[in-house]
Amino acid sequence: MPKEIENVGEVALSRYEQIVAELRDVVEQQTQGQFTIMDRALEIEPMRPRGGFSPNRTA
Repeated sequence: MPKEIENVGEVALSRYEQIVAELRDVVEQQTQGQFTIMDRALEIEPMRPRGGFSPNRTA
């Protein structure tokens, strides 16, 4: 019969599950933040066509 897991590393299994859930939330927030930053940056300065030519810019 398999032994029931009591600890993961130095913490109880229940605490480990709390930590993992918290870290998943943090990663999700960071990912959303990155998308928001990129969306706003593209709003300010849209991507140029391939090659970088921009007919609306003056030298």
